Amino acid sequence: MRFAVGSPSSDSSSIPARLSLLPRADASTATVTRDFLFQSVAGGGWTINGEQYRAGRSLATPALGRPEVWRFTTDVHHPVHLRLDQFRVLKRGNAGDIGD
Repeated sequence: MRFAVGSPSSDSSSIPARLSLLPRADASTATVTRDFLFQSVAGGGWTINGEQYRAGRSLATPALGRPEVWRFTTDVHHPVHLRLDQFRVLKRGNAGDIGD
């Protein structure tokens, strides 16, 4: 393997003061609230709502344009999160509203 590095160049990029301007989420507009209980099992596996985790299995089929609230609960100190999809954190634990 070989890396061919070219001549030095300047970096004109900058980080904006505010990264996004998403409107505040309103949980009262949710059409569905779903609960997902993640539990660790012997051997390093997971269950979700009592069922063994299987890659590729869908646990929900939300409708486009219909907001939902998903509550994730876990028995370990590993953050559970969505991947490859858009989401907004409304609250973590008992800390209250995350805010803007």
